[in-house]
Amino acid sequence: MSLFKKKEAAPEAPPETPLPDDAGWRRWSERGFEKLDGGNLAAAVEHWVQAIDRFDDEPRFFVKFRKQILDKVISGMCTYAKQGRIIPTHLLAELDAEIYLKHRELSSDRFVDDIFYYVKENMSSAEGPEEAVMYFFNAAYAIAGYLRFSTDLRVSAERCDEVLRLADYCLAQCNSYGRHYRGGLKPKYVAPSLRGVTETFRYLMDKLNEAADSMSEEELASLREYRESHMDDRLDPLSSALQNGINTVGMGKKPRGKAMAALEADIDKYMQMFLSKGE
Repeated sequence: MSLFKKKEAAPEAPPETPLPDDAGWRRWSERGFEKLDGGNLAAAVEHWVQAIDRFDDEPRFFVKFRKQILDKVISGMCTYAKQGRIIPTHLLAELDAEIYLKHRELSSDRFVDDIFYYVKENMSSAEGPEEAVMYFFNAAYAIAGYLRFSTDLRVSAERCDEVLRLADYCLAQCNSYGRHYRGGLKPKYVAPSLRGVTETFRYLMDKLNEAADSMSEEELASLREYRESHMDDRLDPLSSALQNGINTVGMGKKPRGKAMAALEADIDKYMQMFLSKGE
């Protein structure tokens, strides 16, 4: 399972007429929904970012636009979960960042938070362990999206802890199906399947708390203000750490040796990017 690895080249699609630079926000929005309907969330996000950048309409239309995105993404996520698949929810953080930079007066909500809390509230509706685990991964990667642009060390650590608590909830939900569940993923294998992600978030949480504990409140506030005005994307080391965690954990074993060293190096790079103030 991978959300971050580059996909193999797909057959070339018929050439598409690109939108002109002066196309209004509605045309960029519509093209984004067309991309989503075609199963390409990454391309949809690229177009929605352009729509947000160009938005020049009444606030009520922005609210409607945002709700339409959220509803369609959640609908797709639920459909995929039933098929044992996940979607790259971390990409929605790019919309959150664009809204923050260009239209923060129109919305203070985050797509990645909406996805996470939707999963938290609806985990119990999963029909079996496979679906519950897919919901968990969607929620975890949504928080990874949040951490791409997060600004506060302590709040970031709290979000990691939320992922760990959701993993416990997911495990309890899966155990409720009973050991005689006839689906493809038996409840007893759920904990090992989650461990690569949970160990990564646990290690990152510890590093975030360690950094926060070493700083004064004035230093924490200064860093937060700097990050709010310098929203550098920290996806690369974070995605590498998560992928290392997923790839190196099997049948209940925690990352160790070279695998753990690689994960630690990724998180160290993430922390360096978070703490750096370009000085």
